[in-house]
Amino acid sequence: AVLDVQIIHEADELVKEGLALYLDGETDAAEAKYREALERRPEDPSALYNLGTLLRVTGRKDEALRVLRRAAMGPEGHPDVERAAEAVKKLENPAKTL
Repeated sequence: AVLDVQIIHEADELVKEGLALYLDGETDAAEAKYREALERRPEDPSALYNLGTLLRVTGRKDEALRVLRRAAMGPEGHPDVERAAEAVKKLENPAKTL
């Protein structure tokens, strides 16, 4: 149980580091942090959501959609699960502009 808590904490810290890097425009480094978090917790909804968002904004729509779908399958009520579900809807059904 202590090890589980430590792994969760490490994954959360990696996601926070990734977000800070992403906000600084360091997308490659941010992606590496999110993927490292997912090595510790493969179904971490925050790591999946943030990685999916990064993939989307860097033009990797298909990979983004796969990752965001995994994030959307996370625990009900988790804010990143809900955000991922919204992102999936938008990617699958882009608004038609005239």
